[in-house]
Amino acid sequence: MNRPPVLGIPDGPYLEQASEEALRVLDGLGATRVSLFEDIERLNAAHRRLLSFEMARHHARWFPRFADRYRPRTAAAIRDGLTVANDDAAQIRAGRVNVRARIHEAMDVSRVDAWVCPAASGPAPEGLESTGDPSMQLPWTHAGLPVVTLPWGRAANGLPLGLQIVARFMDDERLLAWAAQLEGSAPPA
Repeated sequence: MNRPPVLGIPDGPYLEQASEEALRVLDGLGATRVSLFEDIERLNAAHRRLLSFEMARHHARWFPRFADRYRPRTAAAIRDGLTVANDDAAQIRAGRVNVRARIHEAMDVSRVDAWVCPAASGPAPEGLESTGDPSMQLPWTHAGLPVVTLPWGRAANGLPLGLQIVARFMDDERLLAWAAQLEGSAPPA
C-alpha cells in the first residue's frame, strides 16, 4: 500500500468537544471535513450508560460488601449502572452496529479512507490523577472501530497532543500502515 489515505475530519458537535489547542493537530493534514455525529450528546450518554451497566454487573459480587473501599467516582458509576435495566443495555449494545453503519456510510459518501481527529479534548492532563476526558475516543470505541493515536506536537503548557486515526471495522492492518505513513509528518514531540 503506497497510496496515502484520503483523510476525513468528523465535523460538527463531536469536534466542538475539543479545545482550539487540541484542534491544532488537524492543521496541514489536507483532510476533508464531513458532517458526523450530530447526535454526539446522545451517543456519549448511551455509551456511558452501557459502561456503567457493565461495571455494575462485573462488580456485583463485591460492591455490596466493599462499597466503602471503592474510589468515589467508581462507586458512583457502579451505582448508576445498577439503575440500568438489562433490556436497556441490550438495546444500547444493538445500537452500536447502527452507529458503525452510519460511520461507514459517511466514509462511502465522502470517499474517506480514514478519520483524523484530536485524541483528547485538550492536552494531556498533568499528574496521575486522571487520564483526561475520553469524549474524543468514545464514538469510535462504541462502534468497535480500530484506532491508532500518534503523538502530534505539544500544547502551550508543554504537554503532548495526540492525533487519532480511525479506520473501518476490521481494517486494522490498513490502519497500521496508514499510521506509519502519517507518523513521518508528525510535528516534533
